[in-house]
Amino acid sequence: MQEQLGCTGWEEIVGEATSFWQEALSISNRKIAWLSRRSAQEYAGFLEWLWRLGEEPIEVIDLTDVVVAGNKDGPTKPHLAISLGLLPPHTILENDLLDRTETLTSVLRAQYRELWGRLRAENAPLRVLSEGELVSAPLSFFDPLLLSCATPKWQKAARLLEKLSATSRPRRCYQPAI
Repeated sequence: MQEQLGCTGWEEIVGEATSFWQEALSISNRKIAWLSRRSAQEYAGFLEWLWRLGEEPIEVIDLTDVVVAGNKDGPTKPHLAISLGLLPPHTILENDLLDRTETLTSVLRAQYRELWGRLRAENAPLRVLSEGELVSAPLSFFDPLLLSCATPKWQKAARLLEKLSATSRPRRCYQPAI
């Protein structure tokens, strides 16, 4: 962070992260990990947890290819469950996602650990999804996308993010004529 962004004072955050990992790994009961390989943040978090966990047996609920629908406020169209964090509790229950646990096989665990070992060794500032794979990326990775949403006229940074979130495919931002 200091090298890339000039930020200092990360010792406190490192201490908080250490406490977090100690607690996340200390649970002695049944371990169930939810993951989606469609969310870079969720996938990377799972891989780091698995890396630190060692060889303890775990179960996973992989949402990567799961299609869900909801009924709480009226029926919704079936759609991919991109991330656990984007699913309301009623959708989890209505789609019986709690019943999707599978024991993580040693082969799959080894594949995940190999992938994360390589990504950790690359030590890039970002992890992104590219063609369905988690890959390392430079800090400037999102610059072209952000610039494609910018206009020649000054605007708040929040407007760029608003444009990104308003499009179903962020790479299609409108570039007005100059």
